[in-house]
This record gives sequence, structure tokens and C-alpha cells, in this order.
Amino acid sequence: MLEQIMKEKISADHLLYVSLKYTKTCDVILNLIKRWTIMIEQSGDALLIWAKKKKKVKTIPAAPRQKIALIRTAFK
Repeated sequence: MLEQIMKEKISADHLLYVSLKYTKTCDVILNLIKRWTIMIEQSGDALLIWAKKKKKVKTIPAAPRQKIALIRTAFK
């Protein structure tokens, strides 16, 4: 899971520092936002999986808003 997050981060960094520098098109910006979104979702999922292994969380919800609320309560 951590490898996927790092892969998305490297790809997003490349888009931000290289691609966006030379081509300032909306496609590059939209792809960058998409990569950031994927990276944040995967990070939240990894946190919840870790919390479930440590028995801080019983179940992992499917809805994004519920995941955020659960992360906030589990990692105060």
C-alpha cells in the first residue's frame, strides 16, 4: 500500500514540477488534482487498515465522509 502511495506522489511531483512548468494546460492540472486525490484516498485507507490491525477500529466504512470521521476519532 505504501509503495502505491509513493508511486502516486512521485508521479504528482513530476506533473507539478516538470510537466506544468512547460505545458500549462488544463489537462495537466486536472491530472495533477486526480493524482493528489488518489494519493490522499490511499493514505486514508492505509491509516484505517493499520488502525484495524491495532484494534482501534472495528470496521472500515465504504463512504469517504465516514472514513474521514473515523480517522479523526481513531487518531486524536
